[in-house]
Amino acid sequence: MLKEKSSSENTYVFMDIVTLQKFMEQLGIMGWPLLLTSIVALAILIERLVFVVRNRARTMQVYACLETHFAPKGKPCSLIEMLKRIPGPLSGLAQTFAQYRDLPDDMREKACLTGMTIWLSRARSPIKTLLTLSQIAPLLGLTGTVLGLVNAFKAIENSTRAVDPSMMAAGIWEALLTTIVGMFIAIPIIVCVRFLQIRIDATIRVARELYAYLEHTLHKHSCADCPKANTDC
Repeated sequence: MLKEKSSSENTYVFMDIVTLQKFMEQLGIMGWPLLLTSIVALAILIERLVFVVRNRARTMQVYACLETHFAPKGKPCSLIEMLKRIPGPLSGLAQTFAQYRDLPDDMREKACLTGMTIWLSRARSPIKTLLTLSQIAPLLGLTGTVLGLVNAFKAIENSTRAVDPSMMAAGIWEALLTTIVGMFIAIPIIVCVRFLQIRIDATIRVARELYAYLEHTLHKHSCADCPKANTDC
């Protein structure tokens, strides 16, 4: 019984391999570049989704930490230690602000802007690669279609018998198959890129609101009430 089950599974695997091989043969010379494009795009998309999960805003946690540990109730050093336990760009922004809060406004703003710019560069760089792949995939498919049509018409030209419309149709649909595959690769990439861009824009908007909150509320409050000498920090 186990041998029959194992034999059946091996047969299904073999059939899948044969089907994939036949499909790649139908795609022609551009099949492998299309496959490579899809694999690279899938790997980047998985990495970006992990990045989005790890770098989500966590707005409520950051605001709760600020309200609980910021001066005069707490010390800047204890605030920074608490913020380090919260991953994400907003926590990093709040850490930078707390670290440089005694500096002039322009220097503190520059430090916070530098930190967010570094995070933004990390967030957007792979997206540029995805956009490039979304543009390359349809072009690869179109190139495969053109090459397939050239081969189809060349076969018709070299044929010694009368032109058979069914033979011509078979060559054309196989040629058009690469364009369809290129579109199937490009469309999901574009949708995912748009999703990632929306998440990044939302994070930037929340970061601006957080900086305004720190600048106009907590910083002024700490300057008015917090002791000047703080040997622990």
